[in-house]
Amino acid sequence: MLGRAVQPNKRLMRKLPANTESASLLIGHVDFLDELVMACFRFRSPPVVDGLTEVALATRFVFVAVGPLESTSIVDLSELGRAFATLLNDRVRTRHTHRSSVVIENAAPLSKV
Repeated sequence: MLGRAVQPNKRLMRKLPANTESASLLIGHVDFLDELVMACFRFRSPPVVDGLTEVALATRFVFVAVGPLESTSIVDLSELGRAFATLLNDRVRTRHTHRSSVVIENAAPLSKV
């Protein structure tokens, strides 16, 4: 399999409506962090990022959660990802989020809970 280009899933692409957008949730552990770091990005003009999704779709949202190896369970991070994915699938919330013009620049760091 190495060295071969990944072929797009044409069967899935045919089933999706026009103007379908995607969201990507990236969850993981690293050994150089002391506490959990999370970020959510919403793109005004969603780019098509090759290899990020199974089919070539514009990506509107990217959610990243990275935690330290010792103190954060991968199960906890996975549950966090599942919860965020549920929010992204809620139709009412999605309508409001897509219309939102709120832009946060120079956001303050989150305090410890």
